[in-house]
Amino acid sequence: MKDFKQIKNIVFDLGNVILDVNPELTLKAFKKLGISNTETTYSLATEKGLFIDFELGIISEQEFRNKLSSFANSKLTDTDLDNAWNAMLLTVPNERIELLYALTHKFNLFLLSNTNAIHYKKYSCEYSGMLNANTSSVFQKCYYSHILHKRKPMLDIFKYIINDSQIKPSETLFVDDLQNNILAAQKTGFNAALVSPENDILTIFS
Repeated sequence: MKDFKQIKNIVFDLGNVILDVNPELTLKAFKKLGISNTETTYSLATEKGLFIDFELGIISEQEFRNKLSSFANSKLTDTDLDNAWNAMLLTVPNERIELLYALTHKFNLFLLSNTNAIHYKKYSCEYSGMLNANTSSVFQKCYYSHILHKRKPMLDIFKYIINDSQIKPSETLFVDDLQNNILAAQKTGFNAALVSPENDILTIFS
């Protein structure tokens, strides 16, 4: 790990930092369901009002499904839509899990994720011991956008974490794969490390 001698806390992003994510798999799943204009639909779901509202918990799971279903050529079940939407969620490599548990001996770990209710149910079930704040979790506390009604790179979500966890930004490292989120964290006083394919968390904390 780089020389962060003052660091006592680490706030991790989830997608493509801990959990591998491949949106192309959701695109393919949409296409198989007969959803027209697949790439446009995914763009609407992830970059504009629909997904932002879902990430912020402004709309319900069913409202989200109904909107996606409206893009299809035929009637789709909730299970069809959930499976397609979750297709992008892959796995947490064992070496990352081992790293996180090792880091708990030196740091207080937190999780901060822009996510939504459908994805949350999927990965929190599969990784319940690691991602739920309980005695077996690696995280002191997990913060999710759809529960807090705040999302990165909004500055107020970082301020919320500071106040809620009583951590000092100067003693905290924020780890994320998006530059805009890194810049927002730095504006609120956090140290930050940008994850990339060439610089994953195993490299950062080596």
